[in-house]
Amino acid sequence: MIIKSFTRNEAEKAYEELHQNSFNYQDNQADTYLRKKLFEALCKIVTDVGDDERKKYPLDLDVGLKLYSILPPKDITLRTASDDGVWRYLSVRVLPDLVHKRWGDNPIHFWSMSRRIWLKTLWWYVHISWQGDEPSTRAVLKNFSTDEIVQLVERSGSGYRIELYREIMKQYGVIVRGNDGCQDIFRIVMKLNTATLISMEPAFSEGGIEGYVKRLFDSIPPSVKSKRMKSSESNNANYKSSFASSQSGSIEPNPDDNSGADPASKPAVMEEDDAKALFSQGENYFYARGIGQDYHKAFVFFLNSAKKGYIPAIRQAAVMLENGMGIQRNTVAADKMYRLASQKGDMNV
Repeated sequence: MIIKSFTRNEAEKAYEELHQNSFNYQDNQADTYLRKKLFEALCKIVTDVGDDERKKYPLDLDVGLKLYSILPPKDITLRTASDDGVWRYLSVRVLPDLVHKRWGDNPIHFWSMSRRIWLKTLWWYVHISWQGDEPSTRAVLKNFSTDEIVQLVERSGSGYRIELYREIMKQYGVIVRGNDGCQDIFRIVMKLNTATLISMEPAFSEGGIEGYVKRLFDSIPPSVKSKRMKSSESNNANYKSSFASSQSGSIEPNPDDNSGADPASKPAVMEEDDAKALFSQGENYFYARGIGQDYHKAFVFFLNSAKKGYIPAIRQAAVMLENGMGIQRNTVAADKMYRLASQKGDMNV
């Protein structure tokens, strides 16, 4: 299927015309067939949900599934689906009244921000989550929320790994089924996955992609799985004795803390003064590679490696700070470290 493409300037101009006409859309004769094909199916779904958060995700899911059925990959092709210009054209020229009904007068969801173009986001959300057919896909996605859409579609890193993401959604769907408030689990898994992919190929890990994804979910702290985001008092006392966390969000290792390494291994690592070696030892503790899993010790190594400017360590330490893994949860410090990683050129945050 050939669909026209709009440049940013063309989309902006068309959007301004819509805005001036209060989004009273007039059919463009050149697009009658395409509009009819999409509009008749989607207008029955798109309703004014207002501020009711409970209705927004079901609407988005219904629209996404219907859009994907009308424009499947065999017709639209992934190259076309990756073209922002196509989605800008569909949003401001073919279906602007429907987009406006969902998002109001907000150019971000029409054309101006690549990963927030509503129709594009929904199509890719379904594609990345596809389980072979629409009923199976709906069964996996039905208990999610708009937060999962953002976390999945916007966390592409260097590109979507379709088979991997579909397995993540499949296993996450089992966790969510019958439970509420699991978004923290999904955020953690997506960030852990982004960090892990730097040094590991899922297909080559034990159990292949399925085993790799299972280990991601198994790595989530029990406190998160049980929806208790704060550590126990005893753990907090232990963390406070090992780290100093200021109200400004800075966090530094305690120079007297020797818990970050085994006595036999720490001197050798320190003598090398090698950020990569520190990071590698942190991974050993994080993933239990040849030693017992210990998030607290892993964090110490990641933090010391981060202090030497090693980008993967900065990102990993930020993930652990954000989610309270091995250290008392500190979102302010986590945000600072994410920004630092981004400033150093990290494209995965």
